[in-house]
Amino acid sequence: MRNFIKFLCIAIAVLFFPVLVYGEYVQEPGGLWLIDLPEGFILREASSDGKRFLFSSSVVPLDVIALVSEKTENSSGELKSILKSLGNTGTETEVFEWDGFECCFGNLYFPVNPGTADKSYYKGAGLTVPLEGKKGFFTVLAYCESYWADDYNDFMYSILDSVCVKDKHLVYPGPLTTKEFPMDSYYDVKINIKGKDLSFKMPVKSAEANQSVIEREFRLLETYGSSPLLYSAWERYYRFIYKDAFSRISDGAFVIGNLFRFEKGSILSDYEFSQKLLAFIQEFEYLRGVTSSDFINIPESLCKMKGDCDTRCILFLAILHQNNIDGIMMLSKEFSHSLVAVDVQGTGARFPFNGKKYLVGETTAKVDLGLIDSEQSEITAWKGISFPGML
Repeated sequence: MRNFIKFLCIAIAVLFFPVLVYGEYVQEPGGLWLIDLPEGFILREASSDGKRFLFSSSVVPLDVIALVSEKTENSSGELKSILKSLGNTGTETEVFEWDGFECCFGNLYFPVNPGTADKSYYKGAGLTVPLEGKKGFFTVLAYCESYWADDYNDFMYSILDSVCVKDKHLVYPGPLTTKEFPMDSYYDVKINIKGKDLSFKMPVKSAEANQSVIEREFRLLETYGSSPLLYSAWERYYRFIYKDAFSRISDGAFVIGNLFRFEKGSILSDYEFSQKLLAFIQEFEYLRGVTSSDFINIPESLCKMKGDCDTRCILFLAILHQNNIDGIMMLSKEFSHSLVAVDVQGTGARFPFNGKKYLVGETTAKVDLGLIDSEQSEITAWKGISFPGML
């Protein structure tokens, strides 16, 4: 893993001092693995060889162990060995494929104080994924005392689903989502953009898969309520939706990109491309979701050309990034609205973020890049959110 936004690397210092992890990626210094922990996790312990880490949450009663093994048998054998060492009751596991990796999932149920009269147990879930280049296995265990488990299953599954062992995985459906919705078959999508029929492929059940991620991550988001971590939790929520959707719509992004980039034998500038893409998104039917998240998933939004501001922003940025243009999302709790902003030349309102000044774009009103409602122009009311994607 390299050159991605806001990595929180575990360096020597944190082996001795706990650190707060606020909506950041947690990455092993050698770049072999990465996880995206929910807000409020603290590094409690780390082994001197940098192979084992224990995180605890300051928000929910949940612990996470991340560990690397250099064994070279298989993911099933590795996870079973780890579960056995914990005194896990039953070592039933499930092997599945994720992006060409043979992974293994298992449920956790092991004693809090083994070898004593204490009858309390931990309950949770574990995942083992092979590392690239046959460098061993990466295992993540998420668990809590058994009486809390049903309440925090979503947290545990979200953590396991955030595992990355390749750069690509930052913009690829997570292992547990892939286990439930395999990326092994595709169907044809047909849409019409200004009289032109376009056709592209999308993995089967992409809409259902992305919606399941949205609903799970929304339940996590609700946990933060009025917490000072809410904005960071909101950022992770959008980041997860984007991550799951990015590869699902990649063929569509390519086809739409070609339509907007080339015109009458000429190659349009990044500004012209961004303006055409924005105009396309602005034509969508304004529609909110019917589930508790109130969020229409990204594949459905593209296929049916509908959605509200949040959905449109993520779709816009996923297509933009796959056409090698940098952009960010702008979120305002005060205005209950979101915008996009693009790193292109052009005149109009700009939003400063990470050393750049991005040209603002409104996805729900038919206005050009750089125009924003004067009643929403106060910069301090907006938070910038960046996503990976320009690989």
